[in-house]
Amino acid sequence: MQIGEILKLKEEFETIEKRKNSILKSLEEQEVLTDELRNRIHAAGDLITLEDLYLPYKKTRKTKATRNIHLKIMNLHLRIVLLRKNTMNIRFLQ
Repeated sequence: MQIGEILKLKEEFETIEKRKNSILKSLEEQEVLTDELRNRIHAAGDLITLEDLYLPYKKTRKTKATRNIHLKIMNLHLRIVLLRKNTMNIRFLQ
């Protein structure tokens, strides 16, 4: 094995270890890290496996469009709840 190959493998190893630590920190902050998941992350030998393990817990960025859709849905929900409440009050009074 040549020195260049060894250096490349070292860089890959360091990249994987850095990503493992980042993922573990994120999962701890989310309070979703289990012993089994921790062990699977430590056992992962490549970035693809790591990302596959992390994907279900990965936070998604909220865009303005996503936030607006959420607000519209919440507004609609509130209107439905109020409409039902008013309908129930009218029935009760009759």
